Amino acid sequence: MDDQAGTVRTESRKAVARLRRVGVAVPATPTMADRPGPDQTKLAIGPGISAAGVPTGVAAGLLPQSPACADNGERYPAADAYGPVGAWLSLTAGASPRTLTNRVAPPELALAQHVLKQSRQAQLAWYERNTRAMRSCDVRPQLGIDGRHG
Repeated sequence: MDDQAGTVRTESRKAVARLRRVGVAVPATPTMADRPGPDQTKLAIGPGISAAGVPTGVAAGLLPQSPACADNGERYPAADAYGPVGAWLSLTAGASPRTLTNRVAPPELALAQHVLKQSRQAQLAWYERNTRAMRSCDVRPQLGIDGRHG
């Protein structure tokens, strides 16, 4: 991907700046390593990435890993949060809704777009509440902007 390094670097910086503007904590160093180190975030992109695809790659690296209990097949209510939270992160990072149509279900994209219309504080609270749920097997996500489920 050496021939794309400049584009990836430039577009990654733009995406990170947009995310930080709304208050999302983004580690200082994006990396393509399988296991990012301290203060690194996975840049989830592959060969042939276009500039338009970089924001989604940055966003994907910020989604929490599912907890061990979910990987073991236990009940995991926060699984429903990945689509809308990922879509919100991508849109916030600068992705166009069109680039997400094949990645998330229409209702998840619509929810993310609805969240984007809220105040910066409401968006950040929604993001933090749901990513906290995504790290646990016993916390239900609250995907409604008012803090309720659904």
